[in-house]
Amino acid sequence: MLCSQHSENFSRQLPAYQVRLLTGNDGVDRWSDRQTWDAALLNIRIVISTYSVLHQALFNGFVRFDALTLLIFDEVHNCVGDNPGAQLMRDFYWQTPQKPSILGLSASITNPEDFEKRFGARVITPRKCRTELLHHANRPVLNYLRFDGHSQEPGARLHTLKQMYLSYARDLDPWVQSLDSDMKSEFLVSTKGTLCQRELGAIYQKANHIFEQLGSGVTEYFIEHTARSMIKRIDVKGELDFATSMSKAEATHLSQFLGVLATSTRKRKCTEPEEDTCCEYAELSPKVQ
Repeated sequence: MLCSQHSENFSRQLPAYQVRLLTGNDGVDRWSDRQTWDAALLNIRIVISTYSVLHQALFNGFVRFDALTLLIFDEVHNCVGDNPGAQLMRDFYWQTPQKPSILGLSASITNPEDFEKRFGARVITPRKCRTELLHHANRPVLNYLRFDGHSQEPGARLHTLKQMYLSYARDLDPWVQSLDSDMKSEFLVSTKGTLCQRELGAIYQKANHIFEQLGSGVTEYFIEHTARSMIKRIDVKGELDFATSMSKAEATHLSQFLGVLATSTRKRKCTEPEEDTCCEYAELSPKVQ
Protein backbone atom coordinates (compact mmCIF):
# COMPACT_ATOMS: atom_id res chain seq x y z
CA MET A 1 0.00 0.00 0.00
CA LEU A 2 2.77 2.45 0.95
CA CYS A 3 4.74 1.64 -2.23
CA SER A 4 1.63 2.27 -4.33
CA GLN A 5 1.10 5.66 -2.69
CA HIS A 6 4.70 6.67 -3.34
CA SER A 7 4.45 5.53 -6.96
CA GLU A 8 1.34 7.65 -7.51
CA ASN A 9 2.96 10.66 -5.86
CA PHE A 10 6.14 10.44 -7.95
CA SER A 11 4.15 10.00 -11.16
CA ARG A 12 2.03 13.02 -10.33
CA GLN A 13 4.86 15.28 -9.17
CA LEU A 14 7.43 14.22 -11.82
CA PRO A 15 5.40 13.51 -14.98
CA ALA A 16 8.48 13.88 -17.23
CA TYR A 17 10.11 10.78 -15.72
CA GLN A 18 9.12 7.15 -16.21
CA VAL A 19 8.15 5.57 -12.88
CA ARG A 20 7.91 1.81 -12.29
CA LEU A 21 6.39 0.08 -9.23
CA LEU A 22 7.87 -3.32 -8.38
CA THR A 23 6.41 -5.40 -5.55
CA GLY A 24 5.72 -9.04 -4.88
CA ASN A 25 2.28 -8.58 -6.44
CA ASP A 26 3.97 -7.99 -9.80
CA GLY A 27 5.42 -11.49 -9.77
CA VAL A 28 9.03 -10.28 -9.64
CA ASP A 29 9.97 -13.44 -7.74
CA ARG A 30 9.46 -15.30 -11.04
CA TRP A 31 11.70 -12.96 -13.09
CA SER A 32 14.61 -15.33 -13.31
CA ASP A 33 16.87 -13.78 -15.96
CA ARG A 34 18.66 -10.52 -16.68
CA GLN A 35 16.78 -9.95 -19.96
CA THR A 36 13.41 -9.84 -18.17
CA TRP A 37 14.70 -7.23 -15.73
CA ASP A 38 16.33 -5.18 -18.49
CA ALA A 39 13.05 -5.14 -20.42
CA ALA A 40 11.04 -4.17 -17.32
CA LEU A 41 13.40 -1.30 -16.45
CA LEU A 42 13.97 0.01 -19.99
CA ASN A 43 13.85 3.85 -19.95
CA ILE A 44 12.73 3.79 -16.29
CA ARG A 45 14.29 6.57 -14.20
CA ILE A 46 12.48 6.01 -10.90
CA VAL A 47 11.73 2.61 -9.37
CA ILE A 48 9.54 2.18 -6.31
CA SER A 49 9.97 -1.18 -4.59
CA THR A 50 10.21 -2.90 -1.24
CA TYR A 51 13.62 -3.46 0.31
CA SER A 52 13.42 -7.20 -0.29
CA VAL A 53 12.67 -6.87 -4.02
CA LEU A 54 15.75 -4.70 -4.54
CA HIS A 55 17.92 -6.91 -2.35
CA GLN A 56 16.97 -10.06 -4.28
CA ALA A 57 17.51 -8.33 -7.64
CA LEU A 58 20.99 -7.23 -6.54
CA PHE A 59 21.81 -10.58 -4.96
CA ASN A 60 20.94 -12.47 -8.18
CA GLY A 61 22.85 -10.01 -10.37
CA PHE A 62 19.78 -8.78 -12.24
CA VAL A 63 20.52 -5.17 -11.19
CA ARG A 64 23.95 -3.58 -10.68
CA PHE A 65 24.33 -1.56 -7.49
CA ASP A 66 26.68 0.93 -9.14
CA ALA A 67 23.93 1.70 -11.67
CA LEU A 68 21.85 3.32 -8.91
CA THR A 69 22.12 7.07 -8.41
CA LEU A 70 19.95 7.74 -5.38
CA LEU A 71 18.43 5.36 -2.83
CA ILE A 72 15.52 6.72 -0.77
CA PHE A 73 14.69 4.72 2.33
CA ASP A 74 11.23 5.50 3.68
CA GLU A 75 10.63 4.63 7.34
CA VAL A 76 14.37 4.19 7.62
CA HIS A 77 14.13 3.50 11.37
CA ASN A 78 13.01 -0.02 10.40
CA CYS A 79 16.36 -0.76 8.77
CA VAL A 80 17.95 -2.56 11.70
CA GLY A 81 19.06 -6.13 12.36
CA ASP A 82 18.04 -8.53 9.59
CA ASN A 83 15.62 -6.11 7.95
CA PRO A 84 16.15 -6.21 4.14
CA GLY A 85 16.92 -2.48 4.20
CA ALA A 86 19.76 -3.05 6.66
CA GLN A 87 20.94 -5.99 4.54
CA LEU A 88 21.10 -3.71 1.47
CA MET A 89 23.53 -1.44 3.24
CA ARG A 90 25.56 -4.27 4.73
CA ASP A 91 25.75 -6.54 1.66
CA PHE A 92 26.02 -4.00 -1.15
CA TYR A 93 26.49 -0.35 -0.12
CA TRP A 94 29.59 -0.85 1.98
CA GLN A 95 30.97 -3.42 -0.49
CA THR A 96 30.73 -1.19 -3.60
CA PRO A 97 33.37 1.47 -4.42
CA GLN A 98 30.94 3.60 -6.49
CA LYS A 99 28.13 4.26 -4.06
CA PRO A 100 24.75 5.92 -4.75
CA SER A 101 23.57 8.81 -2.62
CA ILE A 102 21.38 7.86 0.35
CA LEU A 103 18.31 9.68 1.66
CA GLY A 104 16.58 8.16 4.66
CA LEU A 105 13.20 9.46 5.86
CA SER A 106 11.82 8.90 9.32
CA ALA A 107 9.85 10.64 12.03
CA SER A 108 11.11 8.43 14.83
CA ILE A 109 14.90 8.16 14.88
CA THR A 110 15.80 7.28 18.47
CA ASN A 111 19.55 6.69 18.06
CA PRO A 112 20.96 9.23 15.57
CA GLU A 113 24.61 8.23 16.05
CA ASP A 114 23.86 4.60 15.23
CA PHE A 115 22.02 5.49 12.01
CA GLU A 116 24.73 7.92 10.93
CA LYS A 117 27.29 5.13 11.27
CA ARG A 118 25.13 2.51 9.54
CA PHE A 119 24.20 4.70 6.56
CA GLY A 120 27.30 6.86 6.34
CA ALA A 121 25.07 9.94 6.56
CA ARG A 122 24.00 12.76 8.84
CA VAL A 123 20.71 12.85 10.73
CA ILE A 124 19.12 16.26 10.32
CA THR A 125 15.73 17.79 10.95
CA PRO A 126 14.25 20.86 9.24
CA ARG A 127 14.40 24.04 11.31
CA LYS A 128 14.36 27.10 9.05
CA CYS A 129 11.02 26.24 7.43
CA ARG A 130 9.60 24.29 10.34
CA THR A 131 6.47 26.44 10.64
CA GLU A 132 5.69 26.03 6.94
CA LEU A 133 6.41 22.31 7.16
CA LEU A 134 3.95 21.83 9.99
CA HIS A 135 1.15 23.12 7.75
CA HIS A 136 1.68 20.05 5.54
CA ALA A 137 2.34 17.52 8.29
CA ASN A 138 -0.41 15.32 9.65
CA ARG A 139 0.34 15.65 13.32
CA PRO A 140 -1.43 13.17 15.58
CA VAL A 141 -4.23 14.37 17.83
CA LEU A 142 -4.23 12.56 21.17
CA ASN A 143 -7.59 11.92 22.76
CA TYR A 144 -7.64 10.41 26.24
CA LEU A 145 -10.45 7.94 26.81
CA ARG A 146 -10.89 6.56 30.31
CA PHE A 147 -12.15 2.99 30.60
CA ASP A 148 -13.65 2.20 33.98
CA GLY A 149 -14.78 -1.29 33.08
CA HIS A 150 -17.99 -2.48 31.47
CA SER A 151 -21.39 -2.96 33.05
CA GLN A 152 -22.20 -6.25 31.34
CA GLU A 153 -23.46 -9.20 33.31
CA PRO A 154 -21.58 -12.51 32.94
CA GLY A 155 -23.00 -14.74 30.24
CA ALA A 156 -24.66 -18.09 30.81
CA ARG A 157 -21.56 -20.11 29.97
CA LEU A 158 -19.29 -18.14 32.29
CA HIS A 159 -21.84 -18.49 35.09
CA THR A 160 -22.15 -22.24 34.45
CA LEU A 161 -18.36 -22.66 34.29
CA LYS A 162 -17.94 -20.85 37.59
CA GLN A 163 -20.48 -23.10 39.29
CA MET A 164 -18.83 -26.20 37.82
CA TYR A 165 -15.45 -25.18 39.14
CA LEU A 166 -16.46 -23.94 42.60
CA SER A 167 -18.89 -26.76 43.34
CA TYR A 168 -16.86 -29.55 41.76
CA ALA A 169 -17.56 -32.85 43.54
CA ARG A 170 -14.11 -34.31 44.08
CA ASP A 171 -15.48 -37.53 45.56
CA LEU A 172 -17.06 -38.34 42.17
CA ASP A 173 -13.83 -37.78 40.25
CA PRO A 174 -12.60 -41.01 38.58
CA TRP A 175 -9.10 -40.53 39.97
CA VAL A 176 -10.43 -40.20 43.52
CA GLN A 177 -12.69 -43.20 42.95
CA SER A 178 -9.62 -45.27 42.05
CA LEU A 179 -7.95 -44.61 45.43
CA ASP A 180 -8.23 -46.94 48.38
CA SER A 181 -10.38 -45.78 51.26
CA ASP A 182 -7.54 -44.37 53.38
CA MET A 183 -5.95 -42.39 50.55
CA LYS A 184 -9.39 -41.19 49.44
CA SER A 185 -10.22 -39.90 52.90
CA GLU A 186 -6.84 -38.19 53.18
CA PHE A 187 -7.26 -36.52 49.82
CA LEU A 188 -10.84 -35.34 50.42
CA VAL A 189 -9.91 -33.56 53.67
CA SER A 190 -7.11 -31.71 51.84
CA THR A 191 -7.56 -28.70 49.58
CA LYS A 192 -5.88 -30.29 46.59
CA GLY A 193 -7.70 -30.40 43.29
CA THR A 194 -7.89 -33.21 40.79
CA LEU A 195 -6.73 -32.90 37.18
CA CYS A 196 -10.30 -32.45 35.98
CA GLN A 197 -10.94 -29.73 38.53
CA ARG A 198 -7.71 -27.93 37.66
CA GLU A 199 -8.57 -28.03 33.94
CA LEU A 200 -11.95 -26.43 34.67
CA GLY A 201 -10.23 -23.90 36.92
CA ALA A 202 -7.72 -22.94 34.22
CA ILE A 203 -10.52 -22.35 31.71
CA TYR A 204 -12.49 -20.33 34.27
CA GLN A 205 -9.53 -18.12 35.24
CA LYS A 206 -8.77 -17.29 31.60
CA ALA A 207 -12.44 -16.79 30.73
CA ASN A 208 -12.92 -14.47 33.69
CA HIS A 209 -9.91 -12.39 32.61
CA ILE A 210 -11.31 -12.15 29.07
CA PHE A 211 -14.67 -11.07 30.50
CA GLU A 212 -13.05 -8.27 32.50
CA GLN A 213 -11.13 -7.04 29.46
CA LEU A 214 -13.46 -7.64 26.52
CA GLY A 215 -16.94 -8.31 27.85
CA SER A 216 -19.47 -11.09 27.69
CA GLY A 217 -19.72 -11.83 23.96
CA VAL A 218 -16.05 -12.66 23.47
CA THR A 219 -16.00 -14.65 26.71
CA GLU A 220 -18.92 -16.83 25.67
CA TYR A 221 -17.23 -17.46 22.34
CA PHE A 222 -13.97 -18.42 24.06
CA ILE A 223 -15.64 -20.85 26.47
CA GLU A 224 -17.70 -22.61 23.80
CA HIS A 225 -14.85 -23.02 21.33
CA THR A 226 -12.36 -24.05 24.00
CA ALA A 227 -14.79 -26.72 25.17
CA ARG A 228 -15.39 -27.94 21.61
CA SER A 229 -11.66 -28.12 20.91
CA MET A 230 -10.97 -30.11 24.07
CA ILE A 231 -13.86 -32.50 23.38
CA LYS A 232 -12.53 -33.09 19.87
CA ARG A 233 -9.09 -33.98 21.25
CA ILE A 234 -10.61 -36.31 23.82
CA ASP A 235 -12.73 -38.03 21.17
CA VAL A 236 -9.69 -38.56 18.94
CA LYS A 237 -7.02 -39.42 21.52
CA GLY A 238 -9.04 -40.45 24.54
CA GLU A 239 -7.02 -37.92 26.55
CA LEU A 240 -6.03 -34.25 26.39
CA ASP A 241 -2.26 -34.58 26.10
CA PHE A 242 0.57 -36.54 27.58
CA ALA A 243 1.70 -33.65 29.79
CA THR A 244 -1.42 -33.81 32.00
CA SER A 245 -1.16 -37.59 32.59
CA MET A 246 -4.94 -37.63 32.53
CA SER A 247 -6.45 -41.08 32.15
CA LYS A 248 -9.15 -41.93 29.65
CA ALA A 249 -11.69 -42.19 32.48
CA GLU A 250 -10.78 -38.73 33.75
CA ALA A 251 -10.93 -37.28 30.23
CA THR A 252 -14.37 -38.82 29.72
CA HIS A 253 -15.52 -37.37 33.05
CA LEU A 254 -14.21 -33.94 32.07
CA SER A 255 -15.90 -34.13 28.67
CA GLN A 256 -19.28 -34.31 30.41
CA PHE A 257 -18.69 -30.82 31.81
CA LEU A 258 -17.26 -29.59 28.53
CA GLY A 259 -20.31 -30.87 26.68
CA VAL A 260 -22.53 -28.54 28.70
CA LEU A 261 -20.24 -25.57 27.97
CA ALA A 262 -20.10 -26.39 24.26
CA THR A 263 -23.88 -26.35 23.94
CA SER A 264 -25.27 -23.15 22.46
CA THR A 265 -27.16 -20.96 24.91
CA ARG A 266 -28.97 -18.95 22.22
CA LYS A 267 -30.97 -20.11 19.26
CA ARG A 268 -28.91 -20.07 16.09
CA LYS A 269 -30.41 -18.47 13.03
CA CYS A 270 -28.17 -20.18 10.50
CA THR A 271 -28.80 -23.53 8.87
CA GLU A 272 -25.40 -25.03 9.61
CA PRO A 273 -25.41 -26.03 13.31
CA GLU A 274 -21.96 -27.60 13.08
CA GLU A 275 -20.31 -24.45 11.80
CA ASP A 276 -18.08 -22.99 14.53
CA THR A 277 -18.36 -19.38 13.37
CA CYS A 278 -22.14 -19.38 13.23
CA CYS A 279 -24.64 -16.59 13.54
CA GLU A 280 -24.58 -16.61 17.33
CA TYR A 281 -21.31 -14.69 17.16
CA ALA A 282 -22.11 -12.57 14.14
CA GLU A 283 -21.26 -9.48 16.19
CA LEU A 284 -17.63 -10.62 16.58
CA SER A 285 -15.20 -9.74 13.84
CA PRO A 286 -13.22 -12.57 12.19
CA LYS A 287 -10.05 -11.17 13.79
CA VAL A 288 -11.50 -11.43 17.30
CA GLN A 289 -12.81 -14.93 16.57
